[in-house]
Amino acid sequence: MRIALAITLSVFAASLAGAAGAVTTTVVDLPTRGTNVRILYLRPDAPVAPVANVVVWPGGEAFLGIQSDGTMITELAACNPAVRNRQALADHGYAVAVVDVAFDGAQWNYADMLEVVRYLQARDRVPTWVIGGSTATNNTVDLLARLPLANGLGAVFYSPESFSAEQAALITRPALVVHHPLDPRSRANPLFNALTSASVKQQVPLTGGNNSGCAGYH
Repeated sequence: MRIALAITLSVFAASLAGAAGAVTTTVVDLPTRGTNVRILYLRPDAPVAPVANVVVWPGGEAFLGIQSDGTMITELAACNPAVRNRQALADHGYAVAVVDVAFDGAQWNYADMLEVVRYLQARDRVPTWVIGGSTATNNTVDLLARLPLANGLGAVFYSPESFSAEQAALITRPALVVHHPLDPRSRANPLFNALTSASVKQQVPLTGGNNSGCAGYH
């Protein structure tokens, strides 16, 4: 599924936006809850304005190990399809924030994610999409359900795992659910069915790849 999703993200980037030209990549430490959360921020250079903001919230153990020079040191960073395709997204006009765990070790914290969204939207008032899934599914659902509608947020849920159906029913934003039909851990169908209030929703099954390396079909 990792290969199929990576290809889908690349096609998504190429089809929805034109080439943006030069891209600047910076490492940003955002203050939150008395600690910091580190992001790798890719933004098309001026005068080009991003067509949208994309926040990448990885699953797994959530630790990417973003270094001060922008490199990442973990297997998760090498395997996560959205992380691997960050440059392709930025090259096609998207501002991308890849989110690491907070300095205090907290994973998928609502306050941290809110600060990331605020940071991006303070720079570009454009639609913002959160790409979150796997073990981050429930926290992504929680973010989408709780964040004020004025933030203009939508979500791409990939390889979804366990989540709160009650919270999912509160989401009134656009939502895309992406999964591999052979993923034994997938909760894609229950999640899609639980999104009863989403303004628009779509489910995309991806086939291909194999069940070895980088969590296989998951």
